[in-house]
Amino acid sequence: MASVWFGRNLCQIDIAFLVFLFVAAVTADGFPDGHLQPLGSHRPPEQSIEEVDVLPSSRRFYDDYVSKSRPVVFRKAVKSTRIFRKWSDAFLKSEYGYLYVDVEEGKKENRSKRLDTIPLAQFINQYRDEDVYMVATIPQPMRKDVELLPVLSCGGYTERLTDAVLWFSSGGTNSVLHFDYVENINCLYDGTKDFILIDKIHHDLVDIDDVNGSYSRVDVDSVDMVTYPGLGKVPWDVVHLLPGDCVYIPFRWFHQVKSGGNRNVAINIWWSLMTEFNDAECEGKEASYTTLDNYNLLQMSRWALLTGGKKLTRNKFRDRFMDYKSMSESEADALLDEMDANQDNLIDQSEFENTFPDDEDHEDLDLDLHEEL
Repeated sequence: MASVWFGRNLCQIDIAFLVFLFVAAVTADGFPDGHLQPLGSHRPPEQSIEEVDVLPSSRRFYDDYVSKSRPVVFRKAVKSTRIFRKWSDAFLKSEYGYLYVDVEEGKKENRSKRLDTIPLAQFINQYRDEDVYMVATIPQPMRKDVELLPVLSCGGYTERLTDAVLWFSSGGTNSVLHFDYVENINCLYDGTKDFILIDKIHHDLVDIDDVNGSYSRVDVDSVDMVTYPGLGKVPWDVVHLLPGDCVYIPFRWFHQVKSGGNRNVAINIWWSLMTEFNDAECEGKEASYTTLDNYNLLQMSRWALLTGGKKLTRNKFRDRFMDYKSMSESEADALLDEMDANQDNLIDQSEFENTFPDDEDHEDLDLDLHEEL
């Protein structure tokens, strides 16, 4: 009898504890914490993002951050650069006003809205008074002003550059919650930026419900925790950038970005995933700021984006593919059985492209580059 009593009461205690946890996770009106509030209201940030005042070497940047998929903030990293010193509105109109740039309608990101291409001078005349912002690959004549951080100066980063995007507005821009299939350094030259970052390991809690598979349709200003319950559980972090600061965002990390100030200018540098660091390229080379016009921006194939352009062992490719597509191990193995035609446990470019030709669309391999603010 004693054991029956103990068992029943233990069960009652467990149920009571579960009820307590449920009640503790909801607000007074019965909804989860953060319901219909801005993204991140459900719990405090982790405060785990490292900030450094001295730039690491290219090798240390790879070892400590890139290879470990760890974000890092570089304080005042571009304060001495030409853009920081020279790029006033008057200078840009005078030097580059004739260049055509892409301008988006609406500073709260909506990827279905219209995109216009207008002269930079016209945008500068309009941006302070209209609900627009500029999101454009930096035109070739402007690239001589764009100085890459010394952390990218050797080791293989510049061989994998895929894009350099200029973000220009009067502040108040507000991105969707999304991820990119590339590595990213975002540097701020004017205004402020606030990044909400969510580790890619929490992909099961972030509902990427757009048909293209790159972003969530959640309203970041009023999160519906009933529709998106995972966002009420996910750990998150925050980065606040001031003029001159940069942040490294690892590939596939979720992020949402808000910009502030009356004038907001930022540049992000994208490069494809690196599977190894090229020490030979750094021998006898001094770390320095180098300008973007010295490098080509590559149109990366799906193969290059996924592998860094290197033949991979079957196991390494499986892990990489699972990381991209959130596949189960059995699903990935079944695909690799088909892909590894000669059964040598290596996946090379020809085997990959026989399965996923670059000139065809594949819903299960959407590796397009996607936007951020």
